[in-house]
Amino acid sequence: MKLLLTLFLLLAAALTSQAGRIKTDTIESKVLGEKVVYNIYLPNGFDRSTKQYPVVYLLHGLTDDYHD
Repeated sequence: MKLLLTLFLLLAAALTSQAGRIKTDTIESKVLGEKVVYNIYLPNGFDRSTKQYPVVYLLHGLTDDYHD
């Protein structure tokens, strides 16, 4: 019975959770001397939240771009 209840709660949480969004923007790079395009993932409710979120930076390297 506990297992069934746990599975039900996990399924309900998965169905009611909403995905965040990916925002594409640019920033001026003084080092490169040009604008650099980047993507940022914002969790659902980020715009209305006052809590702080952890940050993870993923760098694609020299041969790829912000799509990677």
